[in-house]
Amino acid sequence: MLLTVLSVPGCPNAPGLVDLLRARIDDRTDDLAVIVVADDERARSWGMTGSPTLLVDGSDPFAAAGTDPSISCRLYRSTDGTVGGAPSVADLEAILNTAHTADKRSSGGWSDAVGRAGQGRRAPVERGLRAVQTAAIRAIAGSGNPPGVSELDQIAEVFGRRGADALRELAAEDYLTLDAVGRLRAVYPFSTVASRHRVRIEGGPDVWAMCAIDALGVASMLNRTVIITTTDPITADPISVRATPDDASSNPPGTVVFAGSRSCDGPAEQICCDAINFFGSRHSATRWAARHPDVRGEVMDLGDAALAGQAIFGRLLKD
Repeated sequence: MLLTVLSVPGCPNAPGLVDLLRARIDDRTDDLAVIVVADDERARSWGMTGSPTLLVDGSDPFAAAGTDPSISCRLYRSTDGTVGGAPSVADLEAILNTAHTADKRSSGGWSDAVGRAGQGRRAPVERGLRAVQTAAIRAIAGSGNPPGVSELDQIAEVFGRRGADALRELAAEDYLTLDAVGRLRAVYPFSTVASRHRVRIEGGPDVWAMCAIDALGVASMLNRTVIITTTDPITADPISVRATPDDASSNPPGTVVFAGSRSCDGPAEQICCDAINFFGSRHSATRWAARHPDVRGEVMDLGDAALAGQAIFGRLLKD
């Protein structure tokens, strides 16, 4: 159970609510945090409908239908009819006794999508598929731009085909994606259009990554250090991650990755890429998950997410 108290600066009722929670949670929660919310935009992101607001695993158990997010003072009406600046002891007890972490973990949904259901991201050697795939990846890693049509045609010609034909076959198996006119839109882990995750390659260009785990995988794929810049989808605060082929560190230090997917068919770009993001804390990641009930996934420590990126992309350019 993850408890988040949302409070405006100097709220007189927030400390009392925190004290009540600390006196009753014992060891039944992984974390209790107070998030200071100073403007309406952040109130909307967090789902704060007055100060203080309590989130249990990212959701407000005392939410009243039709109440707009705001940084105003919040009043709570208890089951016995009294009104106060925080939930009553009895109401808190009822919530804490019945609350449980919603089962947001998938049975491999996001990892199946990112890693092609365990088949990996390395295209087959046959028909020039791997040659075209690696040429596209190396071109973006070297210059920040995808290869031209003539370059891919020269590579595919060795295998008796055109570059465009190889790209269509690679797209059909979700090794990359194409736009409506057949141009490269993504060749995992890279995106050819702007995304949330900017990756600066040591000794190379700045590129875009499809998702957080893709961004972390670039370091082991290229055997270089990369600097990833992104923002927390809830707080909009900047996040910086330094990833090497072996590990990763971040600012803020508590950065995590929420890895999620949707229950639908299609390429990873559609199923999960926008649902695998960096967050500055577990609290904001859990809040994002609560706001997206169509997404199933898990909150991962940065180190575990880096290992996932390494497992998926580390051998992509080998051999």
